[in-house]
Amino acid sequence: MVHESIALDAGYYKYYQFSSPQNAMNVRLVGTVSGTGGIVPHILIYVVDTTQCAPSGQFNFQECKSYYVNRYYTDGSTVDIYLPAGTSFYLAFSNDAVLGERKIVDASFTLESQ
Repeated sequence: MVHESIALDAGYYKYYQFSSPQNAMNVRLVGTVSGTGGIVPHILIYVVDTTQCAPSGQFNFQECKSYYVNRYYTDGSTVDIYLPAGTSFYLAFSNDAVLGERKIVDASFTLESQ
């Protein structure tokens, strides 16, 4: 689903849209994240329902219906969450650094189901 290195300048984000299969059981988003750059190399990760949060200009993550939010992802962090079937999502990576710090995020995510 996502296997790449992502460069994020301060205040920017990148998202990927994906859908869980209809009528699937045990839908899981599984991945690893490593971040480098800046004084504190953490990155924000959100998994949000596309019907609740549209990426028009700038996401306002606090108003989105989020299935998953983590503000402190650093080297070697893992994600393993269950999601509802038949739903579309955004997997978003955001750099909220205020000092102009560029972050590099190495992300590898797959969607699994039965």
